[in-house]
Amino acid sequence: MKQRHSIILIIFLVVVVAATGVFVYFITFFQSSSLTLTVRDSVSKSWIWDLEIEVQNKIINAFFQSDQGVTELTFPDLKRGEWKVSVRAPYYESTEIPVDLKRGKNILPGIIELKGLEIPDVKKFYVFTGRRPDGYAFELRPVNSRGYAIANHPCLDIWIGLKVSEQLLEGRAADTPSDLGAERGMMLYGGDVKWQWDATPETQFRYSAFLPSGELKPSTAAYLVFDFIIIVPKNVDTDLLPEMKDGIREKIIDMPWEEVAEYLDSMGESLSWYIDSSWNIEG
Repeated sequence: MKQRHSIILIIFLVVVVAATGVFVYFITFFQSSSLTLTVRDSVSKSWIWDLEIEVQNKIINAFFQSDQGVTELTFPDLKRGEWKVSVRAPYYESTEIPVDLKRGKNILPGIIELKGLEIPDVKKFYVFTGRRPDGYAFELRPVNSRGYAIANHPCLDIWIGLKVSEQLLEGRAADTPSDLGAERGMMLYGGDVKWQWDATPETQFRYSAFLPSGELKPSTAAYLVFDFIIIVPKNVDTDLLPEMKDGIREKIIDMPWEEVAEYLDSMGESLSWYIDSSWNIEG
């Protein structure tokens, strides 16, 4: 009798398992596909403004993605099979990625990175310099041909050169701010400053930098002159950028100020450059 009950129990379990398998099979068979992927800027590693992703004539348009950084983006209700995912954004190099969509959830491995090509219609960089107890903070604002700040643009691997000089007036260190007649004296700093990228959606300044006071030569000058040289690479292979920047640094840091523009012009189409100067900065 016990053996008969055991056989019935085994048969029951087999039937339950088989029924569950059939149920799962049919659920999976009729289930549509989804695709999850992640896209970011190749330099800043942050979100891309006005990002557009398309697959099967379905489009995701992500302007800011998130104020917490890069997020995963998901296409629901896709058809199975082999397709291409198109990824594009204004002033970025677009790309297409083949995918083979299976039933259910598909996650594209890795992260898609887009390379920025240019800052649109940039005609000038203005640098705002602020004095802090431990040094000097800089905010860089690219401006277009109409004089408006460009807030949303690709993150390009720019180079910021900086010369800091004593501010002179009538041949002596200036003790009051002056808009006329001031000139540069002894150079207190010559080199580059590292920039940071601010991905906060509402910010007006994407690029910023900082120079610690300890980097400057000792001076009793009450006012200083900050001369910025901002170089934006164009059509340069990413692997060649460090070499190009090092070459520029060696050339222009000790070069007379009036010769810098001529030298940068000689670099041709490989870069665009911008100069901005801040006078009357407290020493």
